[in-house]
Amino acid sequence: MTILQFTASIAFIILVLVLNQQIRYVSSQPLGFEKESLLYARLPFMSEPAKMQKLQDRLSQQSFVTGASLSGSLVSSSSLWTSDAYVPVDTSERQIFIQVMNVDSAFVRVNQIEHLAGKQGLGAADEVIVNANFIREMGLTDPGEAIGLQIRFNGNQKKIVGVIGNFHSRTLREEIRPMVMTTNPTFFQTITVRISPGQNLAQAKSDLESVYKEIYPYETASFSFLDEEMERFYAQDIKIRNVLGAACFLAILISAMGLFGLSSYTIAQRTKEISIRKVLGASVTQVLGLISKEYVLLVLTSFALAIYPAYYFLQSWLQEFTYKIDMPFGLYGLAGVGVMLICLLIVGLHSYAAALTNPAKVLKDE
Repeated sequence: MTILQFTASIAFIILVLVLNQQIRYVSSQPLGFEKESLLYARLPFMSEPAKMQKLQDRLSQQSFVTGASLSGSLVSSSSLWTSDAYVPVDTSERQIFIQVMNVDSAFVRVNQIEHLAGKQGLGAADEVIVNANFIREMGLTDPGEAIGLQIRFNGNQKKIVGVIGNFHSRTLREEIRPMVMTTNPTFFQTITVRISPGQNLAQAKSDLESVYKEIYPYETASFSFLDEEMERFYAQDIKIRNVLGAACFLAILISAMGLFGLSSYTIAQRTKEISIRKVLGASVTQVLGLISKEYVLLVLTSFALAIYPAYYFLQSWLQEFTYKIDMPFGLYGLAGVGVMLICLLIVGLHSYAAALTNPAKVLKDE
């Protein structure tokens, strides 16, 4: 029973440590855009382009705003529009599976996406901006070589006018796809606003909503922070980590209580043996080592049993991420050492008390 309890404890500790490290890893990765100080609001369905433009202009005029952009979706969200693009290769065409984003001329600048070549914004319906992965699929190495090339997309010929760096438009569970940015104001659904540094964000949010209400008096939409929206990408993983953390605490507590009782019973059974060994010259350190080595073997057995189920679960979970840490086997050892120290502390306290007992009191009836 004690071995099973420690096996569960070690397994839970390993799971919590690795999940936490992976969540920290994806949260700290460069995204290819600047998510801080960005607020967004949803636009009314099929709103008039002129009205959306008016809202964008009004928001851009605010003293604390550095830019506003209209788009079909946020720079990073759970939405996904995919299609096919065809690029000329000699006398034929090559098909590329792409992600499509519907954006305005300010989108790249407002979201601070890396600009590699050509124009930063779209000026006409027949123009597109592509990312670095797209030109790599075209077989090009220099972004400038793509400027002016024609591709076939959505049944029409489009001209590449700009190239941007790759950025994570989805979670880090997915790879960055070749991307084409096009513009169609009729289907804009979102407005994104960048706030200048050092502003009172709560006051800025309130002022933005006041302007929004002036343009759309019958709408109830409000502005939200992009970084808070992106935190929800891994909300389920954080819940799993927290649940496992609670289970880990309970497993350790139960194991410690069980070990406390087991060590008390074992030492009580061996009190006379300990006293005889002391009479024959055994030191306190030798007595502690004698009793503790049995529990060291117990923890080592538990560690061996815990490794495979923990590894199996973590390997399966990490496979969901395109961008992930290497399996941190060092954390496995850290979990084992941590449980070993807890075990030795509990057993050591009992053993030390027994080792300090006067042998004469124990053996007086013998």
